[in-house]
Amino acid sequence: MRKSNQSNRILQLAMTHFEEATSWQTVWKTAQNGKDHNQMILTGPQQKIDLAFEVRSSIQETQLDKLSQKTQQHPNFLIIAGRISQPVKEKLKSQHINYIDSGGNAYIETDSVFLLIDGKKSGFSPRKKHLFTNASIQLIFHLFQQPELLQQTYRQIAEATGGSLDNISKTLRTLRDYKYIQALESGGFVFTNKKSLLERWIPEFGERLKPSLLIGRFSFLPDVNWKFLQIDTSLTRWGGEPAAEKLFSNIQPAVFTLYSQESHQDLVRNYRLIPDPEGNIHVYQTFWDMTKETNKETVPKLLVYADLLLSNNKRNHTLAQQIFYERE
Repeated sequence: MRKSNQSNRILQLAMTHFEEATSWQTVWKTAQNGKDHNQMILTGPQQKIDLAFEVRSSIQETQLDKLSQKTQQHPNFLIIAGRISQPVKEKLKSQHINYIDSGGNAYIETDSVFLLIDGKKSGFSPRKKHLFTNASIQLIFHLFQQPELLQQTYRQIAEATGGSLDNISKTLRTLRDYKYIQALESGGFVFTNKKSLLERWIPEFGERLKPSLLIGRFSFLPDVNWKFLQIDTSLTRWGGEPAAEKLFSNIQPAVFTLYSQESHQDLVRNYRLIPDPEGNIHVYQTFWDMTKETNKETVPKLLVYADLLLSNNKRNHTLAQQIFYERE
């Protein structure tokens, strides 16, 4: 499905369900040739609201800063989405960002109107095909790290990544369908829109794969200085803020991220940790072959970049950009 068709479908569903839930009338006009902005007019009992709007298939937490900026530019800004999770809805409301989803759920607050509709089932499920399953998220990570794999056979990719032939076939076909890769006449593929894929991959990694990898949360014993910990780098590596400190030596981590193959008990014993459900040490299971890396203290920079962006910390976002440009 082309993006414009998908956006139109989301818009139609959202407005139909919104009208059914409120008896308000909706009229919209989309911007032409990238000029100005889309305009939405909502008409209710003795009320008329003029809003600038955008349409997206879903809203991720990593997008909230940009949406907040748009709200500052257009006080009556409205985001229309196919799917918005409940935690993201709460954050949108706390930041006074108007939204309507495809089920007709809405939060609209202006100088003269307050509307809140919740509890309706979303009427749109974006077609993701095979692109963002846990297995495909891992495969895409490997392809980012080793783009030359795209010129290998499926069996060679499987041997290099540990993935199944079925997952590799489905994921590459879907990447091609979405035009993130293209076939070469000599065989294999090459990335065509790597940055756009990365922008989609990070929130999917954060929402789907990363939570499933969590080994546990911990705190350090009071006398532990993390900088002097002798971690077993064949099994455990720093991610997130500690990795950024190792790379740039200019921050004091507030949250400590580790990726490890060690057991819960070994982590406690080896690194003097205390199990703590509210602790600021988050330990995740590794999902790649660490023996191929040259940096023995930190996870790959791509993963550090993702961890920092997923933290929703502005300082970390700045650090992430340094990593991004260094990778480029």
